[in-house]
Amino acid sequence: MSDDSKLSSYLFFVEIDGIETARFQKCEGLEAETESFEYEEGGGEVHHFQGRTRYQNLVLEKGINDNNELFNWFQSITKDAKIERKNGSIVLKNTDGEELKRWNFFRALPCRWIGPKLDARDRSSFAVERIEIAHEGIEVDNDAEPFELKVDPSKWIAQAGISDAPIYYDNYGNQSSDPNVVTGQNMGESTIQPRYFNQRDFSESFGEQFGNNACAATALLNELSEQYTENTGMQLTDEQAAQAMSAAVDNGNISADDANVNSWEGAANDMWGTTGEGGSFTYGGENPTATIYAEDSDANGIPEHFTNSNGDGTYHDTWNGETGTVGDTPLQEGGLGPTRTLTYSHDR
Repeated sequence: MSDDSKLSSYLFFVEIDGIETARFQKCEGLEAETESFEYEEGGGEVHHFQGRTRYQNLVLEKGINDNNELFNWFQSITKDAKIERKNGSIVLKNTDGEELKRWNFFRALPCRWIGPKLDARDRSSFAVERIEIAHEGIEVDNDAEPFELKVDPSKWIAQAGISDAPIYYDNYGNQSSDPNVVTGQNMGESTIQPRYFNQRDFSESFGEQFGNNACAATALLNELSEQYTENTGMQLTDEQAAQAMSAAVDNGNISADDANVNSWEGAANDMWGTTGEGGSFTYGGENPTATIYAEDSDANGIPEHFTNSNGDGTYHDTWNGETGTVGDTPLQEGGLGPTRTLTYSHDR
């Protein structure tokens, strides 16, 4: 910057869907953290792999004034039970009012509001309110141009309640059954990809032994995650995945101790039933929609590891999260067969 004296971390504003809503005294939570996990080979080498990226909630603090837009947004969720996700920006300006940088956040949802602490005996204090916003990603924008959703506004008529049309669109122009779908991305980029989980994601909830042995159960869940994204245009969330796994465990189709899949069809339908989507799965079929690969086998012909097909000649390894080529995988050739397949039907 040519004139650092014009910079101040206190000159920032908040925009929601391109509208400058308020000037805040404090902003916290501009953070992103990518998990990493270790995999130790038999020879003792330790490898580090990338996990999920998580974003902290934004916490905004400002003095009380007559601007109630953010509180009204929060109240619409608690009072009207209407989930209204929004995109927005934290905008940094210099003392001349010129925009220097903005942090865009997407699919935001207000999750906490804290009103002012009032004390008539403390005349030096100010009435301050705080609002906490959960979101699904941040990007840094140095172009100093207002953030806008680059999407055909006519596609959002149904979301505004003007039309009874049951079809909605995300920001890529893809159809969705979710009236609140917003991605914050720009037209022309790739479509939403399915969410793939790793088996040790379930260690905390179901125990370490479960997580260490849940390759088959997780591979099955990943295949259902693909079907869920195909049906809805959205990714399966952590909460949905945990709920799906719990349903299969509670019904005994997945063993609670060692995560063994006792019934592939039963477990699939237990999991699928928690998503709210229609249809069901049957084991096998001439044109299967879900494929789980069995790798290697022990002396009794029992598979030692399972991975799930990505549908393009590759697989997702639920142990380390890596993508491999099916042709290079030591698939089981005998015993219980090289694959487990299921077929999804839209009709129950």
